[in-house]
Amino acid sequence: MSTFTTFLSVFCRSQSRVENSPSPDDAVFRNLAYAYSLAHKRMHLERPCPGDHETFKKGITNGAEWYTLNGGMQDWNYLYTSDFEITLELGCYKYPPHEKLPDFWEENREALLVFMERVHSGLKGMVRDQRGEPIPEAVVEVAGINHLVRGTEEGDFFRLLSPGEYEVKGIVHFPRATYLNSLFFSIVRSP
Repeated sequence: MSTFTTFLSVFCRSQSRVENSPSPDDAVFRNLAYAYSLAHKRMHLERPCPGDHETFKKGITNGAEWYTLNGGMQDWNYLYTSDFEITLELGCYKYPPHEKLPDFWEENREALLVFMERVHSGLKGMVRDQRGEPIPEAVVEVAGINHLVRGTEEGDFFRLLSPGEYEVKGIVHFPRATYLNSLFFSIVRSP
């Protein structure tokens, strides 16, 4: 078993071949994976476990580059619920001895905190009508990223993005019309 981060690969192109299969949000998933790996004490070392034969550049891999899996929960959650998930392989042993758990926690604590801070990378807000009332389930579209994110019943939305400049559209479907509004945002990483 290795210590590394694997990130989403929506729709593997081949069931028999292992190959990179990036999602529309590949930059975001790489950003999340690197955040954890580089903050971890050993994960970023590419071969952090003694006797490990697998290597992962800077401690990360696209899931389909490691092994193929069609129809996994990460794919389903990304496509149907707008959740962004990565898998963390956190230790060198599948079942570490219980007396090693405090060390295991210390190895991963800072990386987990850095990873959790990434929830603030991107856009969040409320979609409201002209009267200030929340609009339920509005769709947020980012130009150049072929993945729509749907807001909640209460009108709020969350859209993870890597640092950069984006054109963002809020799409609201009324019974007889569609309303579009374009805004431009710059996303910068906080120190």
